Amino acid sequence: MATDRPGEFSPEQVAKLEADLAYRVREVETLNADVAELTAALATRAREIEKLNADVAELTTALAARGAEVAELDASVAELKRALATRSHEVTDLARVVDARTRQAAELERAIFAASPAPESTVAPTGTPANAAAVRSAPTPLAAAPRLDYLGAAWTLVRTDFRIRYHGTLGGFLWALAKPVAMIGVLASVFSWLFAATPDYRLNLLVGIVLWDFFAEGSRTGMLSLLAKAHLIGKTAFPRWLLVVTSLATPLLTLAVFTGGLLAVLALAGRLPGPGPLAAFFGAQLALLSIVLGLAFATSVVVLRYRDLNQVWDVVLQAGFFLAPVVYPLSAVPESLRPWLMLWPPTAVLEYARAAAVGARVPEFATAGPLLAMVLLSLGAGIALYRRHAPAAAEYL
Repeated sequence: MATDRPGEFSPEQVAKLEADLAYRVREVETLNADVAELTAALATRAREIEKLNADVAELTTALAARGAEVAELDASVAELKRALATRSHEVTDLARVVDARTRQAAELERAIFAASPAPESTVAPTGTPANAAAVRSAPTPLAAAPRLDYLGAAWTLVRTDFRIRYHGTLGGFLWALAKPVAMIGVLASVFSWLFAATPDYRLNLLVGIVLWDFFAEGSRTGMLSLLAKAHLIGKTAFPRWLLVVTSLATPLLTLAVFTGGLLAVLALAGRLPGPGPLAAFFGAQLALLSIVLGLAFATSVVVLRYRDLNQVWDVVLQAGFFLAPVVYPLSAVPESLRPWLMLWPPTAVLEYARAAAVGARVPEFATAGPLLAMVLLSLGAGIALYRRHAPAAAEYL
């Protein structure tokens, strides 16, 4: 057998080396497979991390939104706390008003029925002591019946209504004067240039606003007089018409204040009317008061059954303000339409009052006649309607 040459491998060594090489190749392939698997796992992990980052960003945005909602809720809670504090003050004020209403009912009960006079003792005739003892003092039917104190009841209603109406206000009664003053200022500045050629336009406008404000406010408060005093109707037995009459006290006081101001303006201008026209002017105011009182009697009982009358009357007043010659002279209306406008009661009153106060003359009967007819019709129909429906007023409260 020949010996191997140096540097050469025997077949066994070659086979062994090939086997080792094949093993190493398999290991490399295995490592490559592991590397590929790890690479895929790393890619998966990277995608998961990206997804987690997106979730984190979304959660961060959601937390920011929640933070804004929490801040908004905190603001809402603070606002609710302020509202609750305000409601608490309102409840306190309402409790004061209720207490005032209760006192009003008690004062009204005391004021309406004055204390009946003490029964007078019957003088015993001259005779035996037994006869004198038998004759005892006994109240007469007139003494036993309570006497209705109309003046005291009316004053109680006016005083308590005035207190309740302006309770908690700084201006008080001045607020009742603010509306007519504002209307006079605005309308005078707007329409004076339009009717610059009309003589005494500003004075006529002043008379119109003053009388119209009384008509509108008086008719509205008179309509709601029974409805607003339901707590008295259910507790106290007294003539209900007192509530209707006394409800016109504040509008009447406003009219008196503005009438004094109007007369002062006329006096400063040297145009104060004489006794005759001045009496006619006050007569126009008395006629307007009678018309408003008749409307109040009629509507105060009707509105108890048909509550929509309140809203209907507001619409009528808005339209009636332009039907009556408050901001324009009646001469600006075509002559064929003037008789129709005179059917609206404030028109006749305004024309009569302006002729007396500004024109300084007693109006002729052509103006006074329709006005007197309106007064009689309004009072007659209002009282008749009131007497018919007033007994059932408590049923609709």
